[in-house]
Amino acid sequence: MKIFYFALLLGFMIFSTTGLSAREYDDNDIKRVLYLNKKSQQAPQRFVILESIQPSGLLECRILGSSTVIKLRKNDVTALDFYEDSSNFLITQYALMGMVDRIRKNLPLMLARVNNDNTGRINALANYANSIKEFNSNCYKILNQFASGSQEQEDALNNLLQKTKILDQIKKAAVSGDWALAIAMYDVYNDSCIKILNKHFSVLKAPRKEAATKCEECEKELVLNFARKLQQPNVRRSTFLKLYPAARGLWSLSAPGNYQELRNLFIQSMQSYVRSDKISKLFEPQDWGAAILDALLLVEGAPCAAELEKEFDTEMLNLSKRAAQK
Repeated sequence: MKIFYFALLLGFMIFSTTGLSAREYDDNDIKRVLYLNKKSQQAPQRFVILESIQPSGLLECRILGSSTVIKLRKNDVTALDFYEDSSNFLITQYALMGMVDRIRKNLPLMLARVNNDNTGRINALANYANSIKEFNSNCYKILNQFASGSQEQEDALNNLLQKTKILDQIKKAAVSGDWALAIAMYDVYNDSCIKILNKHFSVLKAPRKEAATKCEECEKELVLNFARKLQQPNVRRSTFLKLYPAARGLWSLSAPGNYQELRNLFIQSMQSYVRSDKISKLFEPQDWGAAILDALLLVEGAPCAAELEKEFDTEMLNLSKRAAQK
């Protein structure tokens, strides 16, 4: 699979939503997913697949999910880091990175929504987005319906905080084994909902303190449960260490001690996943395996990671057979 990545600030490799102005295309870009910079009645979802490059420089593209072909100029599109055969897991990984990195126009997320996602993540994120939207909308209603700092306003806000199930959705994602999803969801809640409370209800100290306490409890629960997960015997790491006893990675470090460390682990694990696609399994099997184990830290056991787990297991089996023949 041909995947190319751009290194961004501080070594965190994520998807660029702006693309490069008038970038050049070549044969390596055939079947790459492109995004139309302007709305089009022909392609309402705005995603197309590059089919060929004409001598004039025009791009012959097929509308995603259709047989319709249209011709576009280079400036009409933004190149994504995905191809038509890119896995839904890969696309959603980039979508989660975009969420944590606060990319406003999260093209991977937009693509995943129209790409028949089979990871379960998009459905979970859709429900979560509705919960966030509803919470924020109710906050503004309370802000407008009651006098600032009044008992009525405080009661209404307390009731809202008691009824919301947002933190439960985050914990559910972690229980399913998808820690990457859980961390991205929590990051959005902490950045969106908590900011609204602190900005618009500054005089209501008790409800804000209650919300902050619930956040702290959620963070502690995530950190504690993740540490318990790491302490469990892991067959994949054991198998890998038998082949490469000196190998090390994120997977060999001690568990995060607080939420900030867990969030940093998210960034590093995602970076390793991106890097793994640039490493040759054939010529650099140790580096590739270590990077995959880093990536699996956040998703091992989750349904979305089944293909990645299978790929790793198959490669370890082949390596073990080769080692036995020596």
